[in-house]
Amino acid sequence: PDDAAETIQTFGDACKFITEAL
Repeated sequence: PDDAAETIQTFGDACKFITEAL
C-alpha cells in the first residue's frame, strides 16, 4: 500500500515535470 502510494506520487511528479516541459 505505502509502496503503491509512493509510486503514484512519483508518477504524479513525473507528469507534472512532463507537463511543464511541454
